[in-house]
Order: sequence, then C-alpha cells, then structure tokens
Amino acid sequence: MPFDQAYQPFAVMHVRTSTSPQHVLPSVMAAVQSLDPDLALLNPATVAEVIGQALWAPRFAAALFGVFGLLGMLLAMVGVYGVMAYMVLQRTSEIGLRMAMGANSSDLMHMVVGQSMRLAVAGIALGICVALALTRLVANLLFDVSPNDPATFLAVVGLLGLTALLAGGVPAWRATRIDPVSALRQE
Repeated sequence: MPFDQAYQPFAVMHVRTSTSPQHVLPSVMAAVQSLDPDLALLNPATVAEVIGQALWAPRFAAALFGVFGLLGMLLAMVGVYGVMAYMVLQRTSEIGLRMAMGANSSDLMHMVVGQSMRLAVAGIALGICVALALTRLVANLLFDVSPNDPATFLAVVGLLGLTALLAGGVPAWRATRIDPVSALRQE
C-alpha cells in the first residue's frame, strides 16, 4: 500500500544481517540518510537492545526477588544460630555437671549437636512441605526454573543443615571448654 494512502507519522524499518548488528547499524543509517537527508532517524537500535528495554522491569523484579530471598535465607540462618546457641547456653550447667561426673567432651558434643540437629531436621522437613505446597503460587514468575527445582531445595537444605550443625556445635564446643566448677556455680 502506498505510504500516501496509509500515512503513519513514523515508520519502522527492520534489517536482517548475518554479521554483528552493531557494525551494520551505522551503514544502514547512512544509506537511509542518503535517500532523504531531512529524515529524522529516531531510536535506531538492535533487536537485542529493544528486547532488553522491554524486559528491564521483569529483570529488576527478579533481581529484587533474589535479593530478598537471600536476605530471608540469611535471617533464617541467624535465627537458627541464635536459637541453637541459646539452647546450649541454657544447658551450660548441665554440661558442667556431666563434665564433673566424668563425661568426656566428645560425648557431650555428640549429645548437644545431636539434639540441635534433630530440631533442625524437623524444621527443615516442615519447611520443605510448606515450600512444596506454596511453590504453585510463584510458578508463573519463574523462567527456566521448575517451581520444585531439586537443586535449589538441596542447596537450601544443605545450607540450613550446615548452619544448624555450626549453631549447635560452636556453642557446645565452647561449653565443653569451660571449667566444670564455674559452670556449676552459674546455677
């Protein structure tokens, strides 16, 4: 249809190239300008740039989801550490009494870390069940990732398990290093 019969205030020209679009763009602009030097060429861009401009909002939202997810994971790790450390602190006098009665530190470590890991495994199991139930709500926000991605779930379980191990182990190790007499005096 002739341009005069279907006038548009602007026109879009697409050029396909087998080389880099960035290298072809200046020569295409020069060729168009040679046809009519009064033409205003607005926003010459490659398709990749146009797609990038169109997808900036979803990419930004995905980045925010990632940042807030990592922040939530960090808070969960700090919370697990705080609860486990407090639990061991409450048992300091018990640990001192057991040490005074002749228990060795490896048995005490095994006892305290075992209890903290049982609590962590129960929490992780409950968390996995809730996460699997809620992943359907965010399925449409994910791109190239399954809502029930096993690698993600394994990474989170491993990270929380390691956190629980350290959260129970470090305070228990500290508690086994104290003098049994001073631990008994705290009571």
